[in-house]
Amino acid sequence: MSILKPSLLGRITAICVIACALGLSVNAVRPDGIPYIRKSLKDQRVFSSSKSTNVTQALFITLEDAKKAYDRGNLTMVDARPIEDFHNQHIKGAISLYYEDAAGKWSAALASVPKDTAIITYCSDPECESAIKLADILTAVGFTRVSIMLDGIPAWKQAGYPVQSSE
Repeated sequence: MSILKPSLLGRITAICVIACALGLSVNAVRPDGIPYIRKSLKDQRVFSSSKSTNVTQALFITLEDAKKAYDRGNLTMVDARPIEDFHNQHIKGAISLYYEDAAGKWSAALASVPKDTAIITYCSDPECESAIKLADILTAVGFTRVSIMLDGIPAWKQAGYPVQSSE
């Protein structure tokens, strides 16, 4: 004995098909619709060139370009990871500003950093979105030269670039 009658099952199926079709159609025409296939983080934004200065959205920067900027100086490296990770190991001279705390603490953490100073955010790996979220927060509050080193501290360390520990 079937709990659902065939006509009721058909109606439920029809409602589900119509709801799915309607949802997919609305998503397709919305400018902020959800992508059907997720892009990798590297494909979501443009990589900055050495000539770009003022941007309205933080751009990605390659590991090599980040190191060149680091060697030139007059930039601020900002670690977007939790403070425990920062204390364990971070890029030498970096400031800790965990992205979840950034909204309330950015002004204290970056008080001495002029808004037009080059800032590079980083986190733990290419799939970590903390650096992206932090960079967007910093751009939103008025910093004009923010970049995201998507490769993160593991690639920095593997390349033999300077790191330090707070412990």
